[in-house]
Amino acid sequence: MWAVGRVCFRIFFFFIFHLYITYIFGEYLYYFLFLSLIILVLVEEKDVKLVPHPLVNDRIITSINVDSENG
Repeated sequence: MWAVGRVCFRIFFFFIFHLYITYIFGEYLYYFLFLSLIILVLVEEKDVKLVPHPLVNDRIITSINVDSENG
């Protein structure tokens, strides 16, 4: 439950902060910052690693090789 509360607080705080940034800089910067911070919050809360696993890379390479051999 604490994790859900932290996420909600961060989103609310950043939303208010970005409304202030929108007032100063304009809409497009607001959209970019808001989306980037939502992505950062989700990555931090789920502990998603941005570096893919080597096995995933092997599967992607083999699927590309199989497709190129059949084509």
